[in-house]
Amino acid sequence: MTNKIFEALCGALAVVADFGAPRSGNENDSFERGVQYVRGLCFRPLLQVASLEEFGRFVMEPLTADLDHRRLPDGRTAREVLDAEREALRPLPAHVSATCCVRPVVADKYAHVRVDHVVSSVPSEFARCTLLAKFFRDRVEVVDGERVVTRYERSFVRRAHMLDTTTPGSASRWPGFAFSHGR
Repeated sequence: MTNKIFEALCGALAVVADFGAPRSGNENDSFERGVQYVRGLCFRPLLQVASLEEFGRFVMEPLTADLDHRRLPDGRTAREVLDAEREALRPLPAHVSATCCVRPVVADKYAHVRVDHVVSSVPSEFARCTLLAKFFRDRVEVVDGERVVTRYERSFVRRAHMLDTTTPGSASRWPGFAFSHGR
């Protein structure tokens, strides 16, 4: 039920009030989850820490508070199990590779390779060859064995063309007039 004042307010603001019965179906739950999500993003204070180590201690403190009290069915404490698992872990390598991902790619007859929806040119001698694309944070390298065939700045624009016009055969995909008028 609404009164005349509320209806006038809705009319002045061009708002339509759509009332639902409390606890009707799943509507109330999904709406409340949305409200909690927004509250968490907007109203939760940000953690102020001086270093990453301090942040790690802040996160680990509540997680490790009751390790001595929790027990597994075989009688060991959670701390004993965690220590045993840590001993079984392999150490991190001394040199971590900078490569994010390595994928095989095939150069087409025009000596172009498609890497993550970006077309790149390679020398014409590698046309119809299988090569490896190495993805780094800031660049992509196309390699044949140990030899780097081409290197270009990584682009996240779909259907971008990273063609090197100085590479023989790389301009063969484009019409001749595109280069004749550019001189």
